[in-house]
Amino acid sequence: MIEINPDDESYGAKLIPLDVDRQGAKVEALGESWAPLAYVTPSHQFPTGATMSLDRRLKLLEWAQTSGAYIVEDDYDSDYRFSGPPLTALAGLDSGHNVIYLGTFSKSIGAGIRTGFMVLPPQLVEPTRTVKILLSVIRGLNNVPWQTFSEPAPINITCDAFDAPTGRLATPWR
Repeated sequence: MIEINPDDESYGAKLIPLDVDRQGAKVEALGESWAPLAYVTPSHQFPTGATMSLDRRLKLLEWAQTSGAYIVEDDYDSDYRFSGPPLTALAGLDSGHNVIYLGTFSKSIGAGIRTGFMVLPPQLVEPTRTVKILLSVIRGLNNVPWQTFSEPAPINITCDAFDAPTGRLATPWR
């Protein structure tokens, strides 16, 4: 999960916190804003643990498509759904290319892996690659791996060896 810091406002960002209830973030407040981006954790709203309802997910996507904004979906622990069927990610519901999906294998495979990933709308792939290259040069991070795929990554984790650990870990909380 990315930590949103009040210092981010020093970079010109205006942070607008959304109230959260049992259905997740109350996205209605975004309709009144001119925000170019919404950062959400719909599968497990931090810190309350609430899950954003399908209705609110669809309203959030409608807001992004209508306003031309982007949604950053931080799906930091979607493997740990403690009740009910798995949820469809906002990115999976998005037909307007407005969702930037962030995920990690650190909780499911192991914290030592420290592997995160982004699934970007097509129009953001090249600008993101350029920013990464510039930041790597400026900050001396040339050793940080950066791999892009125009098609789904050639990684297939569909065996019981992956499903079993997350299922076992989630079972005590169900």
